[in-house]
Amino acid sequence: MQPLFHFLLALVLTLAATQPPQSKQPVKSACGTDLPQQQITAELARRQMHKLAAAVTPSPNNPVYLPLAIHLTRPDNGSSNWLTNPNLDVIVRDVNQLWAASGIQFFIYGDVDYINSTFWTYIPDRKDNENALRRVNSDPNAINLYFTDLEFWAGISSYSAAEDQGILLDYESVYVDGANVIAHELGHYLDLYHTHDAPLGPECPNGTACATTGDLVCDTPADPGLYNPITEVSRVNESCVYDNSAPLPANCDQTPYNPPVYNLMSYSLHTCRREFTPGQISRALQTLNAVSNRVPLLTSGAHYVDPKASGANTQCSYQAPCNSLAKALAVSTYGQAILLKPGTYQTPSFKGKNVTLLKWGNSGLIELRP
Repeated sequence: MQPLFHFLLALVLTLAATQPPQSKQPVKSACGTDLPQQQITAELARRQMHKLAAAVTPSPNNPVYLPLAIHLTRPDNGSSNWLTNPNLDVIVRDVNQLWAASGIQFFIYGDVDYINSTFWTYIPDRKDNENALRRVNSDPNAINLYFTDLEFWAGISSYSAAEDQGILLDYESVYVDGANVIAHELGHYLDLYHTHDAPLGPECPNGTACATTGDLVCDTPADPGLYNPITEVSRVNESCVYDNSAPLPANCDQTPYNPPVYNLMSYSLHTCRREFTPGQISRALQTLNAVSNRVPLLTSGAHYVDPKASGANTQCSYQAPCNSLAKALAVSTYGQAILLKPGTYQTPSFKGKNVTLLKWGNSGLIELRP
């Protein structure tokens, strides 16, 4: 009954209200993901090699699913905290709503890993401590999310060029606004920069050289930085209106800033952040398709089933789905997900396998028959 329970729970979450989740401003609201030199070097190398070319092009009704490995830090005695499995299911559902337009969705891969060590329940603002936690029980087949008490930040992600991979998340910030924080950090994991970042140089508000300045995405307007985490001063009010307080960059004309106050990769108020632009989505997909340590995410955790697919397909991949649940179950391993297109399926014997069944897409019905 366990796999069927997983399916029913996942289906309920999939069919939940599609409105973006309501956000609140966490006490620790800023992101600690900086832009290291190795990422800038990798960015330049990819541009010279023209490497970022899309291969998998999912859509909201034909999404690709990426695995999330969950690691919860707890005291030595294993005492519980607020973050229970139902909390996690709701948070991932809300993250998926924020990412829905991209055609990228996420699922919890395998069992939750409880790290019973007081040492890891607080991480000071030091790179060596952050990276040390990323090495604890890291799952090579998934995006690793580590929940702990971060000294200063709401979340800290790794870019693809980093030696140590994983996303660190602050318990308190996740409790207040987990979906917004996690959606933002997942953007970094797929090599989206802050809209105010400028790895190759500042962007003029008139959009000149937008592909080679600012965040390197042309449909995100120039951003002067909408929040200062040191002074805790925001340039955006509660109505999501920019206050026009930032000076214009040198060597630019007098075009005023019109920053992306609703963008999930900005430092706007969390109550405002709710969207990615098409350019950001394209960049995330390019990273997923072309960067060596992101490509395996497309195949490591999920298998896909479409009753209309060719009977010759046996690996049940996104590009070549199987046509039966039985085939997908045969190639699935512990903790993986099986994505089902609408249709009627004969329910095979699960033979003790622990898998999660999810609806693939957002339309139609799924029927399981004995």
